Amino acid sequence: MPYPFVDGASYPVRKTETLSLYVDGEEAFAAIADAIEGAKSYLYITVAYASLNFRLRPPDEEQLRDLLVRAAKRGVRVAVLFWLPDGTVEDTVPLSAAPYLAANGVLARWDKAKCSGIFKPVPQLACHHQKTFVIDGALAFVGGINMVQYYWDTRAHERDDDRRVTYDVTDAARREQLRQAPTNLPLHDIFASFGGPAVADVEANFVERWNGASMPGSAPALLVSPPGQPPTGGVQIQIVRTIAPETYASLPHGETGIRSAMLGLIDRAQSSIYFENQYFFDQDVVDALRTAGERGVRIVGLLCRAPDEGQALGVIEAGFDKEQEACLEVAGLSPELRRRIQLYSPVTNTSSSKDIYVHCKTLVVDDRYILTGSANISFLSLDFYSEMCVLADDASTAVSLRRSLWREHLCVPTDDGLPQSFEDGADLWASAATRNFQLRSQGQPPLSRVIPIRSVESAATSRSAASA
Repeated sequence: MPYPFVDGASYPVRKTETLSLYVDGEEAFAAIADAIEGAKSYLYITVAYASLNFRLRPPDEEQLRDLLVRAAKRGVRVAVLFWLPDGTVEDTVPLSAAPYLAANGVLARWDKAKCSGIFKPVPQLACHHQKTFVIDGALAFVGGINMVQYYWDTRAHERDDDRRVTYDVTDAARREQLRQAPTNLPLHDIFASFGGPAVADVEANFVERWNGASMPGSAPALLVSPPGQPPTGGVQIQIVRTIAPETYASLPHGETGIRSAMLGLIDRAQSSIYFENQYFFDQDVVDALRTAGERGVRIVGLLCRAPDEGQALGVIEAGFDKEQEACLEVAGLSPELRRRIQLYSPVTNTSSSKDIYVHCKTLVVDDRYILTGSANISFLSLDFYSEMCVLADDASTAVSLRRSLWREHLCVPTDDGLPQSFEDGADLWASAATRNFQLRSQGQPPLSRVIPIRSVESAATSRSAASA
């Protein structure tokens, strides 16, 4: 299998005419809503966290349920596969929604994830985490954004945006409470879309999971449509997955294609790595990044400051300094290696700034290779959850994506304002982040949205949070 593609994965390397990347919820869900409205034959959706009340195009009041029901009523076969968590989990669609969906012609199944290996006694850790859409076998979306209102955001990442919190709240006091809640953060993420034969691979994943779902209800089994004709040109992509062992009869040993893809890209990086991720919680990936830095690769990473309670940032044996440092303290590195491995966290560039929650799971290597989808840099995502990513060899899209993201985070209005080289751009990140941290410490608004992640909180504070 040619680099960077994964040998032994369920799906082969395919060609697509175009690979489109939608940054943040406003762009992504506008495109997804348009695709749902244009569906003519069938629509297959996998979700993790979701609400039928989700508004894809706020302030438009139309909700996800409206789009699905309207598609079903015009003759589209609409099938949605929901994750059924172990116990009660907020922001998931409950089984009690089944009668409403069935009455309105929407097929639905629920699927409980399985924990395997050392996590078998802890079923609440299991998660079906894929987010995919297949429209008429001709178009697919694969990404990381949940269909819950506070995941929706614009590229402006405004400090306070009522479109994130008021979708089904009419009481003024409750609305204000939600506005002021610490969870009301701007949120950053990505969805990819493509056509061509790889759409059939996303569909095959859906049908495999649908037919093997633990709670099929009365919804019928489905068949996979044949793949479309391969395009004569375009870019090479591969659909890669994580499937936990013992989840489906067709994959008794599971699948770890995303781990293979991620480590393969990092291990063979020649000059540059840019990544954005919610977590930094896998020892193999941390070690691979450090090794890449040691051989001269320039690395810039954007990480969530505080991804979850109980899974604090970087609570790993980091190898950076041989002890668990939840703020990824890199003081143990040589000055040159510290310059080559730069880690940042985003904030709003306002006088009273907020964290911007990084929910993105994207890796760009050598300005040519892209890995993006639902999988975090976490042993849970890479070994035990159900995940899906797109792996692509597409220099044009890789450069465009990376520069577009850098413009967003560094608040550079035009592409001409960014240095042409990755090295010079990385130096700009370093100087901007240092200046922003100084301004923020003085109570002044940052000039852009990045600060050094080491400055966010002390290691002691992070260790305390991790052990709480």
